[in-house]
Amino acid sequence: MPHRWLFLGLGLVLGGACRCQEQVVLPPIRHAPPLPHGGSVFFVGNSFFAWDGHNLPEWVKALGAADGVALEVGSDIVPGDRRLGEFLSDPTVVAALASRRYQVWVLQAHELEPVDHPAEFERAIRDFDRAIRAAGGRTVLFMTWEFPWRRFLPELIRAYESIGQSLALPIIPAGEIYGDLERTPPPGLPPFFLIADRDHPEGELHENELGTAVNTFATYGILTGRDPRGLNFTTQGATITPALMGLLSERAWARVTERLPRPAGAPL
Repeated sequence: MPHRWLFLGLGLVLGGACRCQEQVVLPPIRHAPPLPHGGSVFFVGNSFFAWDGHNLPEWVKALGAADGVALEVGSDIVPGDRRLGEFLSDPTVVAALASRRYQVWVLQAHELEPVDHPAEFERAIRDFDRAIRAAGGRTVLFMTWEFPWRRFLPELIRAYESIGQSLALPIIPAGEIYGDLERTPPPGLPPFFLIADRDHPEGELHENELGTAVNTFATYGILTGRDPRGLNFTTQGATITPALMGLLSERAWARVTERLPRPAGAPL
């Protein structure tokens, strides 16, 4: 009998541990948009913010202009494998903090840092957020995406949600939107069409112009709380058809609204 209860207790402990490991993510927290009427934004990240002529800060600014919202943008975008914490000592970042010019800072960690180096990722977010608050700004996190050769989106989401909720930081859910479109891509397009190019039609690492459009809609929605659906904007490098642009804005907005305040009278 004692052995039976020992095995039962062990099974319950192990079963509980397995269930914890299977838990995908914390539910998103809703935040009021930090720039509902426009303002100034500084972007910190790597080539996931600017690739092949597609620059996210400039696209977000262009989308705002199409919506009648003025956004001033600045950035420290450095291609490569630099981790987020290393940016904090960059002269460009130091000068931008000292200027107290930017109301919002959008931070994007190295794409593998949250899952391969979680303690370093969390420390970098905390250090940056402390410096941004001291400079009179507010931190927003930009969640990246997974790749055809490495599927880690649940872990990535969990890492961003954990530190985001700990510090009460809004999150731009680009990775979630990429995951949605990976599972149900538009007709005729492969699952990883947002990171495909001529040499890698099944997907590679970086966002193409379609991916940049998704990132733009998601970023603009979280920053301003404004619905980007139906907005037509033009910027350098954009050749997307209005129909596809509309589909991408629809899918992005569906995820963004999960993180914005519920409209008055909406069911809980």
